[in-house]
Amino acid sequence: MLHFLTAVVGSTCDVKVKNGTTYEGIFKTLSSKFELAVDAVHRKASEPAGGPRREDIVDTMVFKPSDVMLVHFRNVDFNYATKDKFTDSAI
Repeated sequence: MLHFLTAVVGSTCDVKVKNGTTYEGIFKTLSSKFELAVDAVHRKASEPAGGPRREDIVDTMVFKPSDVMLVHFRNVDFNYATKDKFTDSAI
């Protein structure tokens, strides 16, 4: 799991916490205690209204693993390393 999380640093993610609230932001890092740090975080509205207001965006939020129910990373290509058939002979 650690390898996967380092591969998605900088990706947009949704974090759903125990109380049912979903937050959206940019995944920054994972602590040694498995806490997730997410930048440019805002509460995700149930109805899309054209994006968050500036005053609703928090610079960085840290989510404890005991509070997180679901983390969803969007627009991540897990096959990027296997798409190209690049070999040493192509150099």
